[in-house]
Amino acid sequence: MKGLYLLFLIAVGWLGLSESLAEQRRVTVGVALRLNEQYDHHLISYTRGIETAQYLFSQRYPSLIIALKTVPHGWELSSVVDAANSLIQARVPAVLGGEMSEEALVLGERLEAEKVVLMTLAATSPQVTASRPYVFRTWFSDTEVADRMARFTTEHLKPAVLGVFHVVSSPYTDYLSRRFRADVQSSNPKLRVVTVKVLRRTEDLSQVIDLFMKEGVTHVAMFSYDGDLLRFVAQSRGKRYFPVFIGSDGWGSNEFVLSRIASLTPSFEAYRAAYWKDDDATPLGLAFRQEFQARFKERPDGWAAIAFDAAWLLFTAIARAKDPQSGRGIQTELQAIRDLPLVTTERFSLGPGNLSQRDLHVYQITQHGIRYQAALK
Repeated sequence: MKGLYLLFLIAVGWLGLSESLAEQRRVTVGVALRLNEQYDHHLISYTRGIETAQYLFSQRYPSLIIALKTVPHGWELSSVVDAANSLIQARVPAVLGGEMSEEALVLGERLEAEKVVLMTLAATSPQVTASRPYVFRTWFSDTEVADRMARFTTEHLKPAVLGVFHVVSSPYTDYLSRRFRADVQSSNPKLRVVTVKVLRRTEDLSQVIDLFMKEGVTHVAMFSYDGDLLRFVAQSRGKRYFPVFIGSDGWGSNEFVLSRIASLTPSFEAYRAAYWKDDDATPLGLAFRQEFQARFKERPDGWAAIAFDAAWLLFTAIARAKDPQSGRGIQTELQAIRDLPLVTTERFSLGPGNLSQRDLHVYQITQHGIRYQAALK
């Protein structure tokens, strides 16, 4: 492992030598996140991932100075608009931001009008990049996640009866649940699917659990948030109901699911889509882990990794652009990226509609631990 990190440092050293002969350039990149929530660990991970990318990229390209201008915003969409306007006034050519799709849609609309590039971090709605040539993503859209998880469910998990826990009060959960169910039924029309529609943060789930038990549901698709999964597991335990769960990134980290949810019940099994395979021994992945650990005295999680990749992808386009102060120049280079090594995938490309082309990772989580399952093409 140390040998790979040494190779990375040697590589960036040679690149740095050639770069040092060039004229030094400085580019300021905007960062727009909900940073007023100091206890939201996702946001802490995002900023640390971006900072780690900024440092390692400076080692590779010492002639390019990437400065970060951070403008925090709140939950209110008017606050998101204010952040976008501040970055436009600062004349930044590109912005990292848009953790949630609602925020990314607002940022994208405002920045696109001024030809400023937006690189989203974890926004997954298909509408974020639709007809927005200046808005990009490193993660999948919800359409791709639903399609691949539906195929994995029917081909590998093969439920006898599938339950869909459909949270209708969130655009993220509503779209994923609807798309997943449609894909499953298209893939296997004979599979019986039982759907229950609920509101997010519903406290009493006893009627939902009773219905799933009555209908013989063996697998529950819950493309929702960690709180919903936690409440379901805590309440189903008393009824001795232990279905297999299927979900995505809304559950938080694998470690959180293992320590806070799987530990609640004597029998737990879940399969979820994840941002990365956290033990990949690629040179960039190793450099990221070691630098992150040295800086912050903890292991990086998937949120830090995806933020690192979003920043690294954007910084790469800036370095390649003839005019790195131009959003149009950066946009052109982003659209041309093919097979770029990143932390969360060995080869990253951007396809039509600025959609990412990459593998989707699936993990199994039981009360005994976390196990990598598959890379879905």
